[in-house]
Amino acid sequence: MTAIAVGVLFMKGVAPGPRLFVENPVMPTSIIMCFFIANLLLFPLGYVAIKAARHVLSVPRAVIVPMILVCCFIGSFAVNNTLFGVWTMLVAGLVGYVMERNQYPIAPVILGLVLGPVLERNFISSMQISHGNLLGFFERPVSAVLGVIVCSILLLTFTRSLLRKPTPVAPNAVTPDAVSTGTSPPSERTFQMMSQFSVQDRVAVVTGGLGQLGTQFTKTLAEAGAKVAIFSRRPFTDAQIAEKFPPDHADRIRVYVASVTDKAALEAASGQLIADWGVPHILINNAGIDSKPDGDADQNAPFEDYPQKYWDEVIDTNLTGVMLTSQVLGAKMAEAGRGSIIMVGSMYGMVSPQSGALRVS
Repeated sequence: MTAIAVGVLFMKGVAPGPRLFVENPVMPTSIIMCFFIANLLLFPLGYVAIKAARHVLSVPRAVIVPMILVCCFIGSFAVNNTLFGVWTMLVAGLVGYVMERNQYPIAPVILGLVLGPVLERNFISSMQISHGNLLGFFERPVSAVLGVIVCSILLLTFTRSLLRKPTPVAPNAVTPDAVSTGTSPPSERTFQMMSQFSVQDRVAVVTGGLGQLGTQFTKTLAEAGAKVAIFSRRPFTDAQIAEKFPPDHADRIRVYVASVTDKAALEAASGQLIADWGVPHILINNAGIDSKPDGDADQNAPFEDYPQKYWDEVIDTNLTGVMLTSQVLGAKMAEAGRGSIIMVGSMYGMVSPQSGALRVS
């Protein structure tokens, strides 16, 4: 932002520096006063503008983009009343699009276009004074120090770009290739971002991990390289587990018998898990129950006649179970200084054939 402001001053023929207040005191005083008045007006006008501008976000992209393009065409033509400005605008837009897609910063290019003529004019003047000798920039102490700093920064930037190595990504981890929808290769910045979300060799706990949703969570985490511990209230044999998960995931999936409503069982299962794999990194509170459509008649009774015993079972599992599991494993995560807890909600109230009772509740 400072560089842009300096560039604008140069374009207006004002040389920023300590002598600005001596040679042209009116200019900085006017700028300071304008900023002061602008900040005073920002409170009433900004409040009104925010109220009105928020509606712009609701305008469809297919409508607002053509309007912006029309304004760009009109403005580029109105500068000199020629089509050359329009073609220049189109070429600049195409170049900016290519740079943006390839992760090249656009701000330095804009600064170069703004400050380029000023730099060229002063460079020519310096060359005329030093009779074409580039070492003239290093003859005086101050200029020599600044010149060495600039050259060092350029050399260091170039050297770091050559020596920089791509961030390694684990073979089984989720890579940008798996989520990329474009045809261009993923950038190093994308690799660095995705590596932060890698679950390779992380320990994840999935409550109810053998149910419909839990099975999918477990498979996805195991495929991404995580070690998945399933907390289930019922014991499962190795044969039953092999039916649900691929054989190559067998060493990454273990079942611990623990009901989410039994804190003592949760503490025992957590202790065994920590002894096997260490403190978990991820907890997915997925365990949940509801009234089965093919269950007893009173389980699907109207809300006014719904038995309290079934209500207590749902609350114990879906609410109290989440609290107890988060307490037990969350404490271990807090001691280790890391961890993430993911809560799984339900849309059954919106998609259930008989959702009247759920909506009333």
